[in-house]
Amino acid sequence: MTLQINNMAINRAASPPKAQIHMSDEDNCAVIVQVELGAKPIEQYSLQEITDLAMQAAKHLVSSI
Repeated sequence: MTLQINNMAINRAASPPKAQIHMSDEDNCAVIVQVELGAKPIEQYSLQEITDLAMQAAKHLVSSI
């Protein structure tokens, strides 16, 4: 199962800033995760870093079921 990002929204007003990432797999099963982006300024995050954080959050959800 491979998840891919469908949509992402960044909330700069939150403290710390947060990203909400919508992901789905090839069967259109979807998950929405929210991750904090407070470790460094938002502009310094790459798409790959945010994707990695989202994947870690999704794995955490699956392992806690």
